Amino acid sequence: MKELKEKLILNEDDEEIIPEVEVVEEEPKQEEIDTGMYNIISQEIRDTLQDIENLKSIIATLKATDNSKEDVVASLESIIDERTIHVGMLQTILDSFSEGTQELIDQGVESLEEPKEEIVVDSNVDKLV
Repeated sequence: MKELKEKLILNEDDEEIIPEVEVVEEEPKQEEIDTGMYNIISQEIRDTLQDIENLKSIIATLKATDNSKEDVVASLESIIDERTIHVGMLQTILDSFSEGTQELIDQGVESLEEPKEEIVVDSNVDKLV
């Protein structure tokens, strides 16, 4: 993140105020990096799971329409197996970035578990003229 610091300098000749800008580089916080990586890896897992579902759909279509493609089906099933292993590996990696985000998830769960005020519905609403 860049932070701009502006200083005002008085130009003695013209008696004008001239801004002097200094750019200060800030290192991103580890929490921000972890959250960003968590989001990227989560998206990769979702994409891979969607790919697996697409391959399963292809297999189902092949089995329903052309039984002579057993070798193709076997290859696709092998690809699904490999991608499933990759999802597991990505989930393990995701756990290493989830410490900072787990706190946020826990806060969200707690807010859902808090008792809510009951909403009273007027029974006369249906009888409006």
